[in-house]
Amino acid sequence: MIEQCTENLPAQQRTAFFLKEAEGESSESVCNILGISPTHLRVLLFRARVKLRERLNSVERRIVSLLKK
Repeated sequence: MIEQCTENLPAQQRTAFFLKEAEGESSESVCNILGISPTHLRVLLFRARVKLRERLNSVERRIVSLLKK
């Protein structure tokens, strides 16, 4: 389900999220791979998490509404 929710993230957000959270790369490593600063990485991860949280909440609401029918 997480993969489906990340499909529409901007490429750099998606890559940063997967490297850091799924692959377990260090922040320093992710910054080196993407060629970005630590501050930019924090921004990308924050934005990715916000969007993922919104999408997961939306999916949850749809499931709950289906179960109530």
